[in-house]
Formats: sequence, C-alpha cells, structure tokens
Amino acid sequence: MFASRRVLGSVAVVAVFVVLVLLLSPLPQGAASSGLRPLGSPTLHLPASAAPSAPVPGATHPAVLRGVFAPPALSTLAVPATAGGPLSSRPLAGGVTVGKAFPGISYTNSSCSCAPPDVQDAVGATEVMEMVNLEGKVWTKAGAVVSSFTLSSFFLTGSDFISDPKVLYDNLSGRWFASILDVTNGTIHVAVSKNGSASGLWFVYFVGGSPAGDFPDQPILGVSSGLVVLGGNQYVYATSAFVGGQVWALNKSSMLTGATTYFTSFGPHASWFSMHPVHSISATSKEYVVMTTGTKTVDVFNLTGRPSLTTSAHLSPATALTVATFSVPPAAPQKGTTKKVDTSDNRVQDAAWRANTLWMTYDTGCKPTGDATTRACVEVLELSTLGTPHSVQDVLLNKSKTYLFYGSLGMDGALNVVVSFGYSNSSVFPGFDATAHLSAGAPGSHLAFTTLVKGTASATVACNALTVCRWGDYYGAGADPSGPYLWVAGEYGTTTTHWSTYLAQIRA
Repeated sequence: MFASRRVLGSVAVVAVFVVLVLLLSPLPQGAASSGLRPLGSPTLHLPASAAPSAPVPGATHPAVLRGVFAPPALSTLAVPATAGGPLSSRPLAGGVTVGKAFPGISYTNSSCSCAPPDVQDAVGATEVMEMVNLEGKVWTKAGAVVSSFTLSSFFLTGSDFISDPKVLYDNLSGRWFASILDVTNGTIHVAVSKNGSASGLWFVYFVGGSPAGDFPDQPILGVSSGLVVLGGNQYVYATSAFVGGQVWALNKSSMLTGATTYFTSFGPHASWFSMHPVHSISATSKEYVVMTTGTKTVDVFNLTGRPSLTTSAHLSPATALTVATFSVPPAAPQKGTTKKVDTSDNRVQDAAWRANTLWMTYDTGCKPTGDATTRACVEVLELSTLGTPHSVQDVLLNKSKTYLFYGSLGMDGALNVVVSFGYSNSSVFPGFDATAHLSAGAPGSHLAFTTLVKGTASATVACNALTVCRWGDYYGAGADPSGPYLWVAGEYGTTTTHWSTYLAQIRA
C-alpha cells in the first residue's frame, strides 16, 4: 500500500475552439514522414511513490476544434484470408470461436518505417477500423476496404511528429473516438465521428495543457456517459526526463456536435505513471482510471462532473488495492535470431468497464506451471466497483517455455472477457493468440489458447544495444455493439525486416 502524499493544484477555466475545414482527400503520403516514432525511446519507469490521499484539483481549459476530416472513399476491395484466419466461422474445441479474420495494415503498406506499430482497432454497427503508427483504414465486417488514409491528414497535424494512436467505438453515443500524440506541439488531438460511420465526417479537437517543453507520451483514451478521458506520461522533450502522469477529462456531449468543448487537466504528478482511463461500455456517471504501481498495488480513481466554462471535472483520491505480486517481464526470445522481442513493462495495457465490473490487463514476469524459468505472462484482473472498488479475481495467462505479451481485452454483454496477446519463444516466430474467461467459469480459469495467426519470421528491426527489438506498444480489442463477437488486432512477424497486423472477429 502507498503512503499518503499531498498534491497541490489549482482550477482555471479554458475553452477549445474549432475551425471548420473539410478535407476531401488525404495529404500526400510523404507529409507523414516526420511523424516517425524514434527508435531510441526513453526507458520508462514505474514510480513506487504515493498516490494522492485527497481529491485532486485540476485546471479547466477550452479544447479547440481544429477542423472536420472526411476519409476518402475507395472502390470496394475484398481482402483475402491468410493462414490462421479464414473468412468463415471456425469453432475450435476448448477455445474461442473465430469468425471473420483478415490481414490489417503492415509495414510494407504504411507511409513510414516505424516500429513498433502501436496496433489499435474498434468495431461499430457495420464497420471495423484500425489505426497503426501513421495509418488508418476502415473495412466492412466482411473484410472489404472502405477507406484508407494517413493519420496526419485525419488528425490535421500536417508535418508534425505524431505517434501513439488510439481508437474506440462508444456504444453509449453510437460514435467513434480516436486520439494521437503530437510531439511537436506537446498536445493531443482527439477526434469524434459526426455519426455512426467511421468512414464519414469527423470533428477533430486540439487538447493542450502540457507544461512548456514537455510532451504527453502514449496517451490512453477512455469514455464514459459524460466524459472523454485521456491519460499520458509527461516527458521533457529535450532530455527525455520523466515529469509525471497527467489526466485530461473532456466534456463529451459538446464534442458530439462539434461545438466548443472544455477539459479539466490533472497533473502532471510524479507519483502517477500511465494513468489508464477505462472504456466504459454501459452507462455510468463515473469514469474509472487505473494504474499499476510498485510491485503489488493497483490504484483505482474515478472522474465525475462535466467541464464547462464555469465547472470542472473532479478526480477522486486513489483506492489502493493489493493484488498478486507483479514484475517487469523479461524480453522474449524468438526463432531464427538471438535478438529478442521487447515485452515492455507492467503498466496497464487495456481496461474495460461494464455494469460495475472492471477488467484490466498488464504484462508481468511469472514461472508457468512446470517451468523453472521466469517468462513474460499476461495478468488479467477483475475488479468490482460496486461500493468501494475491490479485487475479485485474477486470471494469469502463461504457457510453459513460452513468452506472452501485450494483452488486450474486450467484454461482451454477458460479461465474458476475450483477451488477445502476442507470443514467441526460441523455436516459434512472434504470433497472435486469443483466449477468454467465461463469466460462469471458475475463478482464474480461461479457455484454451487459440492461434489467430502464426508468425513466419522474427523481429529484427528497431533493436537497442542489448538486441531487444521494439514490439507492441499495445494491441487492440473492441466489443461489437450488434452482437456477441469482439474484434481484436495484433502484430505478428512476417519477414526479417517487416511487421504485419491482423484483425479477427472472435466470440467466447
């Protein structure tokens, strides 16, 4: 548990305005070339210092609507199936059921030589959307391409250095939301679709609030009934020094109409790291934010209120929950090379909330059953927010002599949880797996692992001096609002110099 620490803050009011611009076609591919993610990203740390013991005051600002983006239409193009992902349903004994599945954006059809791809996907009533690095694409659920575009054109960032896209479908409003980091300006751009189509018009907002000279690395996107929430880690641009975690809470209702909206900013605070807002799937007046800290603590915060010209959102003090001990996972060996896959650290990878049930994932080191060596494993933790938040169960995904990493999750209407993740070992190329925990299943249980796509080559680009090669930084998952399926997206190895992504429709 954490000792208490007082956090100072103040409240001010700021508004964001929108300039309406209609783009009928994307910027040239070359316009995104300055958005490359640096291969020498700083090593991030998980502070073991105190969480605030009192509600945290924040500063409220206007968020500027930068313009309106219209994804370009494409002629319908069927996407062929590949090994491990047929377009017809295939139930697998003991595992999840896989429906439609097809290749996503890859290194070879992206506009930059970026690594890792930062894979994200979301699913709406009729479409599936993926964002990686500097690219976006929309498909029908049958796998036909609807639209393809650069993220510099989508987020109206021009030649700015951009990174870390996020995208989700909000079934509460029937809209799509997306965000990206603009390193050049130290800002976050947030977009919301004008209607339920990912291939229609989008309102794009410009969210400031970072200290001068800082940038909010890997901003995470979450939504609730009344808020759109971002959480990121502030670094000094010139030195890569860690400053602290920061949270931004935006008024969701005004964003849906393209009107001026307001956000309340909390932090940065040195005791926060990777504050992760959840994807709230059912109606709630609270937006939960979770964070791993130390070696056995998960902090749970909640945000209430709606920022406006005269009001602010409010962030609760942390509820510190003691959970099973976790650690930074070891890098993963892979077939065909002595270079290893980067498995990141034990920050929260994904989190979703529905009807007082909160599920989250994070990577950790563990010794699988019958294995004497510490491997990379995926922890899947269930919390209840009924009353005071408390831990319900943990599902530790592990496999003997194998490394698992970058767990993403989605939750269906029956509270079954589907988890997708990467895997590799010294005799297996990096691939993409999935499993599920059934709401009626025994605590800690999960279905047999199902391979969605097998890797065919090792990862050998974006490697550091220790020959650990960038991967992830995260995978994607989203619940289908029109049925029991979820759509997941992840990365797998295809050649010695390239990565590819894969999308699959799966059901518990």
